[in-house]
Amino acid sequence: MKNIKYLGETTIGFDLPDPYERRVLMNLDESPKEDESPDCMIRVRAEKSRVVLNDKAYPHTWSRDNSDFSFRGKDYFRYGILTRSIWQRSPNDFLIVSYLPGDEKGPLKCLRYFYLNSDEHSSNKVLINASLVSLDSKGYLIIGDHRAGKTTLALKMMDDFGGSLVSDGKTFLSVEEDILTESYLPKPVHLRFSSIAKSEKLRQLLLKTSELDATQILEAEDIEDIINNKSYNVDAGVMISRRRFAHLEGIKTLPYCGVNGIILLYYLEEGSFTLTPLSDQQVFQAIKRKEEHRPNGGSINIGWLKRTKAISVGFNEKSSITSKDLEALISQIN
Repeated sequence: MKNIKYLGETTIGFDLPDPYERRVLMNLDESPKEDESPDCMIRVRAEKSRVVLNDKAYPHTWSRDNSDFSFRGKDYFRYGILTRSIWQRSPNDFLIVSYLPGDEKGPLKCLRYFYLNSDEHSSNKVLINASLVSLDSKGYLIIGDHRAGKTTLALKMMDDFGGSLVSDGKTFLSVEEDILTESYLPKPVHLRFSSIAKSEKLRQLLLKTSELDATQILEAEDIEDIINNKSYNVDAGVMISRRRFAHLEGIKTLPYCGVNGIILLYYLEEGSFTLTPLSDQQVFQAIKRKEEHRPNGGSINIGWLKRTKAISVGFNEKSSITSKDLEALISQIN
């Protein structure tokens, strides 16, 4: 059993067989603590793996309530195949029956559910859809719509300036002593095929799919078809663990960081890279649109932004972001 003190706030106990334990730990920045008593227990019982068949009679992924026991449960499916069942036996005790070898999604889903529903730990935090990269101990929050170029910009910041990854896709915002702060939500990193194909550091993932050390959204045969046909512009990608991504990129990951600048990305059909300063009200509205509402969660306050600069970035996917573009962006937002 491994105990992890997530964000230094709450201790999660994992009772998982291998490779579940290894793959969960690959997505956590915290190291196991043997002397900590868990506030929450997450257990996995591994069953014989099941082959997922592409049956169009069912949605790709779906779930339904499980009433086998008196406590709360849910079944998760891929097409018509049951892949995992999760029961919450008490507010801080989860049991997962898994039919996918090494499936890290179940335990990480339970960790996030426990933390997100904890008044003690997350009530003063806002969960938003965004990413954050740290450069020289300064955090840059990247917000944008689907396919606006968030991953492209984040990779460029890490490749050209040696930035560290704090969060990918989902992030917590909070204010501590008047400083806007971001915390990561543990999960694998999602990389689009187009981003992988353009990156010298990540391109090996197209040659060695065995290095995809996370549960995939796509089925294995679909991934192979995309790679074999070099259909990299499809609206799809693969998942790799947080630590594996950091290793390939040659960077560090951080569990939290102060937010010094906010970057609002939008896609340009035509034209070149453009930079436009934003008012607090404009960036406040942009963050509100990306906020995930929770019954006991906090809500962004415009006062949180008073010490943070923000800029709007227009980006044309047909033309690459240059180092000069990036230098201009960092210069204006600092």
